[in-house]
Amino acid sequence: MSGGFSRAGLVTSLASIVCMVFGVVEPAGAAASAVTVLNNTAISSSGTTLSTGDSINLAVCFQGRVGRMGGADDDVKLVLNTRSIGISWDGSRVDGAGGVNSCMAFPYTVSTSDTSQTLFGPSALTLANGAAVTVTGYDIVSAASTPLSGSLCSAGACGGVSVPLSVDVTAPTISNFSPIDGATEVLNTSNLVMTTSEATTPYISVTSRSCTGGNTATVVAQRNHDVAVGDLIYPSQVGPSYDAGVSGNTYFRVTGVAGRSISYAVSCTNESSTSTGGAIAPLKYLSIVEDAESAKTISNIAISSNIATLTSNLHGFVAGDVVFVNGLTQKESNGAFVVTAADTNTFSINLTRAAASSASNVAGVTNLGSSAAAVGATALRVIEAIPTLDSSRVAYSGAAPFTVTINPTAILPGNTAMHVRVDSGAIRDGRALSFAGIGNATSWNFTTAAGSAIVADITS
Repeated sequence: MSGGFSRAGLVTSLASIVCMVFGVVEPAGAAASAVTVLNNTAISSSGTTLSTGDSINLAVCFQGRVGRMGGADDDVKLVLNTRSIGISWDGSRVDGAGGVNSCMAFPYTVSTSDTSQTLFGPSALTLANGAAVTVTGYDIVSAASTPLSGSLCSAGACGGVSVPLSVDVTAPTISNFSPIDGATEVLNTSNLVMTTSEATTPYISVTSRSCTGGNTATVVAQRNHDVAVGDLIYPSQVGPSYDAGVSGNTYFRVTGVAGRSISYAVSCTNESSTSTGGAIAPLKYLSIVEDAESAKTISNIAISSNIATLTSNLHGFVAGDVVFVNGLTQKESNGAFVVTAADTNTFSINLTRAAASSASNVAGVTNLGSSAAAVGATALRVIEAIPTLDSSRVAYSGAAPFTVTINPTAILPGNTAMHVRVDSGAIRDGRALSFAGIGNATSWNFTTAAGSAIVADITS
């Protein structure tokens, strides 16, 4: 042929073009390849329940080298019983029992929108927009949906030490209150009990720790969390110089959050990342409130030498009252505090005495000139605000029926209508999924019987 092309070269080129367009051509009399779905991320026996933010690598494996023709990579999807919309193939392949590149890789990260499943597994391999899967030596897979079944396990194929995985993205709920909502003639020395859907705790487990600059500790949470900069936390059994002391009285301010890493201000010994156990508990409250109380609007805030002065016209608070402050942009000013001084339109709180606790708990707060408060900021007088990490007043059962038992320090006022509020994130399950909380005055109400109206001094 002219131009230097040979007939043999032309045939070879055409064959290459055909291969590029149509992929691997199945042999005559080929059979359908078996399809197996595996988890390629080894998981310890203590972590077989996946939750929000946990990531694993899944592999859809065939009996020969696998490829795609037609459509695009993301037209190939692995549907899971936790995610009906499926996860898209990213174009990568890994080796499997079928040989080199015989598995399509599907990275999977558990999302809050997924569905909890006791047995986590695949449902189907789906194809769209003309996409098809080629398998060397076997039939082309072109059906819109290929049903899949079975369970995904902790390390490759199930069996032996490889056990089934589950997925839990369901936060704990409350099924029962004692006293029941609307109860009357309740003894004012009664414990308050919430029955929960699963075992709960105030703590978030951590897996590693580090210290930089001698004043910033960083821990890495085992799970996703809802801790934010400005929160107070109580570290427990994280390590020397990392922990908060005893009796829930010492808290530290969170200074940085990056993914599962949480940094806080504390004097510590410099060290690089080190594996550790232990946990942290965000400072959250269960509050007992008289129904007659109403939240007072805060219009202004000023901070000087760790004392916040809040403006709330005709608030009615007096020195010694416990107030729950909420909604301020200055996060260190939110929480439960004892009123240290008050006049008709202003009241003051000591920001280093969070939870009406000891003065040795938190780092000082930056001064702030008189500033308008955020819209919606309020203060509410409470009978008692109990940190959920306070083991002297809150107990958790680890076996069914799962309960949270609240033992107030105060003898509740007699012949009084009251209610209980629970901060969002005050309790959580073992996957760090938080209870939504009770933020209203109507979900858990009761009226005490006539009796003593003595209230213990919770500041001592």
